[in-house]
This record gives sequence, C-alpha cells and structure tokens, in this order.
Amino acid sequence: MRTHLNIIDGKGTTKKLALFGSKTNSGVHVVLRTDQSADPIALDKSYQPLGHVVASDQRAIWQELMSHPKKINYDPSHDFTLSAGIKGEAIWFDLDSA
Repeated sequence: MRTHLNIIDGKGTTKKLALFGSKTNSGVHVVLRTDQSADPIALDKSYQPLGHVVASDQRAIWQELMSHPKKINYDPSHDFTLSAGIKGEAIWFDLDSA
C-alpha cells in the first residue's frame, strides 16, 4: 500500500510527502485530476495545493490511488474553486481510517 507521493511544488522542488493521516493531521489529503493539467494535483487538509504528483505513468498512479485501501471519498467532479481555484475528479485519503 502506497503511503507517500512524490510532489513537485510551485518552486520546482520535488518532495516525498505522506498521504494524510488523521492522527498526525498532515499530509496529502486529496489528489485531484483536472482537465487543465496532465499531472494530478495534491491538496492538503485545508484544500491548498501542495504541488503536482510526479510519476512515470500518470494513468497507472491514478488507478493505484483509485483502488487504495485508505481512500475515504471520491467525487468525479468536485469544486475547490474557493480554496484552490480548481475543480475536477478528486480522491480523499486518510491512512488512519478504519
């Protein structure tokens, strides 16, 4: 089970970030796929962008995340316009969920 994602932030820095855990209250809470970007976008708990998910095969990483055992929600068209200025297909995670 994947617990981290490689993210490239707005400054071009690549980071390995953990998927969200409610016990630590930090990490990548949502991964969002938009029509405007080929790479999924990682959001934190307050729905602020952390950066783009980096993977050699974006289709494969999306499928892996869709079947992740700690996926707690999915919305094929979620609007994060107020918090992040984007909308798209979203997956929520919590590594500490039952």
